[in-house]
Amino acid sequence: MSFATDYLAQIETIAARMRLPRVRALHLPPARPDEPCRDGASGHARGEFCALELEDGSIGLSYVLLDDTLERLRNGPGLAKLHGADALALARRYVSGQGVDRTLGFVCANAITRCLYDRAGYRPDGSSDSIGRMDPQPDDAIGMIGLFGPLVERIVAAGARL
Repeated sequence: MSFATDYLAQIETIAARMRLPRVRALHLPPARPDEPCRDGASGHARGEFCALELEDGSIGLSYVLLDDTLERLRNGPGLAKLHGADALALARRYVSGQGVDRTLGFVCANAITRCLYDRAGYRPDGSSDSIGRMDPQPDDAIGMIGLFGPLVERIVAAGARL
């Protein structure tokens, strides 16, 4: 099993017991001119995320600056058909899809998770700590989507690997 299949299995188990809202819209970041990274290397000086909104107002996020994901989302066929789409069917693309379909599945799974958290009344504890009270140790390997410089410095200073 992978994270994707485990994640989807949890969503499907809950969705079998309750009706999920349909997709309202996919929100993409505004087009901007390409900017060099702060270190002068290639890439963007910022992170970009898309947001998928369900009919109940739940929002899921996904990073879109890997490969040509953002460009394909902007120019791809069928994006207008997302309005009113079955959220669970779209979330299944996280496991079965490739490229942009997989991104759409992931962002939809995240929106469904937000919806389910709200229905359950789940509220994570607040944190003023930028790494959410994690205590990275020298043997830890930490995954990060996006480059968050201040977090990297703290994690590396603790001896953990990224």
